[in-house]
Amino acid sequence: GLPWTSGLAVVFRLKWGYSLEENIPSLFEEVGDYFMVRHHYWRIVAELMVESYFKKIRKWCDIHGLRFTGHLMGEDSLQSQIGFTGATMPQYEYMHVPGIDHLTEHLTWPIGHCPFILTPKQCSSAAHQFGKEEILAEMYGVSTQGLTFQDRKRIGEWLMVLGINTRCLHASFYSMRGRRKRMYVPHLSFHQPWWNDNRIIADHFARLSYSLRQGTFMGDVLVMHPVESAQGIYDNLRIKNPHDRRQEPEPMKAMLRSIVNVSENLMRIHRGFDYGDETILGMHGKNEGASLVVGKMSYRVVIFPDMLTLRKSTIDLLAKFAKAGGKILSCGRLPERIDGRKDKNIESFKRMIHRI
Repeated sequence: GLPWTSGLAVVFRLKWGYSLEENIPSLFEEVGDYFMVRHHYWRIVAELMVESYFKKIRKWCDIHGLRFTGHLMGEDSLQSQIGFTGATMPQYEYMHVPGIDHLTEHLTWPIGHCPFILTPKQCSSAAHQFGKEEILAEMYGVSTQGLTFQDRKRIGEWLMVLGINTRCLHASFYSMRGRRKRMYVPHLSFHQPWWNDNRIIADHFARLSYSLRQGTFMGDVLVMHPVESAQGIYDNLRIKNPHDRRQEPEPMKAMLRSIVNVSENLMRIHRGFDYGDETILGMHGKNEGASLVVGKMSYRVVIFPDMLTLRKSTIDLLAKFAKAGGKILSCGRLPERIDGRKDKNIESFKRMIHRI
């Protein structure tokens, strides 16, 4: 839950100008300016994940004529994605086919907590911004042998509403001997009594996937992703099992609910939207009149869920956007910090935001 590697402390000091070793207690307990230390720490971890793994795997795949795909562990909540990767969205830039995993037959995650929107929308947003044509989801694992065709249709179509356009089926085993009969069921293969009719669902999704890969996604709303605000309140000591989302601290759950509520309400009024990650905005965001351009996408409205901090680069970008006529709305707490530090200079920017 709190990774360490040789060179991390050196990179930290070069980036932020102070010692991480002297502030290690702030990673575990709410001592000192723990929000700032945790935010800075996880920013470095996320950057090192990109540099040390994702960029290198992408380069190797390019050299060998392979496509890099898969999914990230812990991608389905703010708390878990911080603990597993630092931040999820920046990693997708380096995957030829960005992907996610959907587990269980439920469309809420953690089960009964929030509609399953964050995970697919993170992936599809980055894919839209980087112009990637295929967006993958592994589906149906841990859904019981009683999963019906209707269940598979319901799950697959929900994910495709959220931008997924390619199914990866979990799973097809060569045999049902021993433990395989019960391992992360169901498995989709000729062993099943319904196999001769499987093309009913397979053909449906083949046509739907093809249709969704034609043309270009259009969305004029950018919802700011709060993962870097969540980094400042990430609490590792309260989580005994990183896969048990019920143990997540209430402040983290509230921040997740905030972005999911905004997302769900935009879906209810049929507004196309993407998430805006601050790493991606810093590298690929620019202003074109009253439009905010991020890679291949262009947005006319920016919406904040609960936010506690913003990068200075984000503030500079959005201030120009607002002065050119772009609209910035907030449906939650306004940020009080810049790059994790308490900073009164954020007050002039907050006056550009319309509270909802």
